[in-house]
Amino acid sequence: MLFEEFVVAPLLKVVDNIVTANVPILLQDFYYKLKTQELICQLLIALVNRDGKKLYGLNIADIKMLYQVKERLLQNLEEAPCIAELSRFSGMSETKLKRLFNQVFGKSIFQYFQNFRMQEAARLLKEERLSVSEVGYQLGFSNLGHFAKVFEEVMGVKPKQYSKLTNN
Repeated sequence: MLFEEFVVAPLLKVVDNIVTANVPILLQDFYYKLKTQELICQLLIALVNRDGKKLYGLNIADIKMLYQVKERLLQNLEEAPCIAELSRFSGMSETKLKRLFNQVFGKSIFQYFQNFRMQEAARLLKEERLSVSEVGYQLGFSNLGHFAKVFEEVMGVKPKQYSKLTNN
């Protein structure tokens, strides 16, 4: 089975803890072993959560097309995806496209788009040091309250808090 999924917020938090932790040398070995186990546990949780899904047959052409659809989907983060347009682009029915996309990428087309968009928002807040409103508008949100809500759902923290945490 082919399956690709975003690095989820709990995994990012653990990795961020590992990278930013100031652990005394004497405890580093113990700390890194525990954090490694925590990462493995989070991955196993994600795998268990996906096991109930029905699997459909995939062929190489479908897989290649799904990756092309993914690339097209992520080219314009300001505009939510149009399933009908992606269906025409892929040559698949809307039902087949949605079903196979979910199987391969672990999320619906819109969920994948939103998660990627929030990852980009996090990057803009951290690396570009843009304000929350600049990031929200740049990513196509006309309602900043909605942007903050989606960001918190995906990243586990409000964008303002994320900005403060990562820019100190």
